[in-house]
Amino acid sequence: MKTILSFALALLMSSTLAIAQEDPQNPSGERPSFEQFLRNKTDYIVNEMKLDEATAQKFRPLYEELQKAKGALFEKYGQSSRELHREMKKNNGTVSDELYLKAVMNDAQLNYEDALLDRDYLNKFEMVLTPKQLYDYVKAEKRFKAQFWNKGKQPNGKDNQNVRKGENRRK
Repeated sequence: MKTILSFALALLMSSTLAIAQEDPQNPSGERPSFEQFLRNKTDYIVNEMKLDEATAQKFRPLYEELQKAKGALFEKYGQSSRELHREMKKNNGTVSDELYLKAVMNDAQLNYEDALLDRDYLNKFEMVLTPKQLYDYVKAEKRFKAQFWNKGKQPNGKDNQNVRKGENRRK
């Protein structure tokens, strides 16, 4: 469970670095600010959804509000994971059961509150998007996450961890 929490926090914190490495407008490779990352991600989602300008203007503020709320949520519950890692380093990998339990419970609460945010904002998005656009939104979010996670793929298109020998991933 701690691995999952650590992985989620690493994704959140390193996602800005991933965008910086791909951004041709940022040749220096400097980490973009959260606002720059958010603009880039919002642009990606809007483009993937193929929204017209009027709908995009209504969608963007809601989407950015959701992303900021999620960032605050991950920061709030990330403290437990950081505390666990500090304790592990300090004590050569030995951590109290109480700290493990706290990390697991915080992870469960994070997942719960994240799901509540998604549900609440899907209801808000429903006010400005058609059902098809709402479906496209969910697909665009999945594609964005998949692109981020697939950065470590092998050049031949196969992922060592997720594809058995001889299998090709579907596109």
